[in-house]
Amino acid sequence: MFPLQMLPDRLRAVAYALPFQGTFHTPVQLYFGRVGAGEAAALIAVQVLWLGILCTAATLLLHRGFRRLDTYGG
Repeated sequence: MFPLQMLPDRLRAVAYALPFQGTFHTPVQLYFGRVGAGEAAALIAVQVLWLGILCTAATLLLHRGFRRLDTYGG
């Protein structure tokens, strides 16, 4: 865990696009009041969007795995 502002510009852009910034960076920004109300709503909306994407992907992979699962016996 480290501040994303310390990364080079290109790597920072990639880090901001990934869902993992919400585990540390976004809550700290909200707690210290470094973002306004509009930006806070946008940060939370991005995390909700990633939640939906990852839950959908996990559900699809789980159903695909169940279709391939064969069990025999007790």
